[in-house]
Amino acid sequence: MKKPVKKTKPTKPTRASVSRARLKAAVARSKAHGGHLRLGPKTAAQTKKAAAAKKKAVKRTLSLNDRNVVTPKGSWLMKFGRNAKHDEAEKPRLELDRYLDINALAVPSVVDFASEVLTWPVYGNADIGDCTAACVGHQIQAWTRYTGTEVDVPEDEIIQLYSAVSGYDPKTGANDNGAVIQDVLTYWRKSGVPVAGHKILAFAELKDLSKVHDALWMFGSVYLGFNCPGSALQQFDNDEPWDVVQGSQIVGGHAVPLQYAGTGSFPYQVVTWGKLEGMSQAFLDTYVDEAWVIITDDWLGKNGHTPEGLDLQALGADLAALTGDPNPFPAPTPPGPPAPPGPPAPPAPSPAEKVVEDIRQLCRDLQLAL
Repeated sequence: MKKPVKKTKPTKPTRASVSRARLKAAVARSKAHGGHLRLGPKTAAQTKKAAAAKKKAVKRTLSLNDRNVVTPKGSWLMKFGRNAKHDEAEKPRLELDRYLDINALAVPSVVDFASEVLTWPVYGNADIGDCTAACVGHQIQAWTRYTGTEVDVPEDEIIQLYSAVSGYDPKTGANDNGAVIQDVLTYWRKSGVPVAGHKILAFAELKDLSKVHDALWMFGSVYLGFNCPGSALQQFDNDEPWDVVQGSQIVGGHAVPLQYAGTGSFPYQVVTWGKLEGMSQAFLDTYVDEAWVIITDDWLGKNGHTPEGLDLQALGADLAALTGDPNPFPAPTPPGPPAPPGPPAPPAPSPAEKVVEDIRQLCRDLQLAL
């Protein structure tokens, strides 16, 4: 006699499984749409907005931040917002390599300007493409933590910085189009508008990415821009470090601060979407295409790491020539010539002369009394 087959109740899909399926389907759709990540059918308004954006599209744009990206487990919503860097002929910049003497540095094998920071806020980057401004907030946190008291940077000020550079309207959500790192740093330096009370003196691009370890030691942070592969989202969601996965498609441009450089298979740690994320050397070599350092009073002269190995006077002179602004690091004023000697002091009277003068003064006093 056959045993009755026990019927099982269909398992309800979990949010995580649905999100994984959605992401897999989205990546497949992205290949059919020129690499643009799409997570669902567009509404009529979205279609109209996309058509308008296409007319104004700039070839260098990488941010793809018109939509939130759902991580495979569905636990995070993330935004991309780094647009590709400007051509040097279009917007010249200082190159740090010209002013840096690595041989003058004694850099430790592990540089850690991350572990003592208690929390890393998202600064709105789950909802808008302000990663280029969020990076600024994280750098201020690290600089102030490792030179004194950590500053709590308000999210509103990060969004104000993003708005000033990109035209983003926090009230309507319009113009959430990402930003170029150089534009963010230029505005921060030239506008005179501090972020949480903090200004910068200068910035420069680090062309030789093999020097990021040294640059981190000198400047307390290195501002990285990279093209983010879809595999990095899976790794981030699984609490795994970023590494190269062959065949993974680029899904957006992202900006992060490098805060840790050490040794081993995953020698780097960056701050992104509210936490520290490990990074392999291969990932940095494959996807990072710009690195910047910032010179600020928050760090300069407060830590013992700078300015050895850095020609600040030459950097400042070139900044002045490039921008027309005053040199923030003028050479020390040489001491002036010594003052000419004054007339010699009269010699002190001898004891005998002193007695004679006292008698004369006594006589004068008697005459006045009579």
